[in-house]
Amino acid sequence: MVAAVKQPYQGDIFDILTTELDGLVADGYSALSSVVLDPASNAELLRDIELSIGAQASNRTDGTVAVYAVPSIDGTNYVDWDTGTATNSANEQYFIGSFTVNTGELVAAKAASFFSSPWGGKVKLAVRNQTGVAFAATGNTVKGRRHGFASQ
Repeated sequence: MVAAVKQPYQGDIFDILTTELDGLVADGYSALSSVVLDPASNAELLRDIELSIGAQASNRTDGTVAVYAVPSIDGTNYVDWDTGTATNSANEQYFIGSFTVNTGELVAAKAASFFSSPWGGKVKLAVRNQTGVAFAATGNTVKGRRHGFASQ
């Protein structure tokens, strides 16, 4: 019988989204990351991701930040992604998880999550700010770290 064993992290933590998040309005979708996550070149199956939000201008409670993996089927061109604040059903099909951001204080917040891309090829990440207030002008990031499984 073959068992799957989680492997340690494969490399250092790295930035996925940075300036794309600065000043992101309440209920707004960010631009796509400039970083491409490519399972073929990185031999990654799984990823831990960390969200850091700078101190916001007003309190937030019971907020979330949704994460989306937007695919490139041909490896070059990415499917349509709509930034802005309107709920976009086309965007929602790429939802892969969310961060809970619960703090009623005007402090920076940090959260971590795990995801496995549903796509076999390249993806870019984007987020939707559902905290109820705009993100800070600076200090907002999504970072990632790869890991995988091996057979024993």
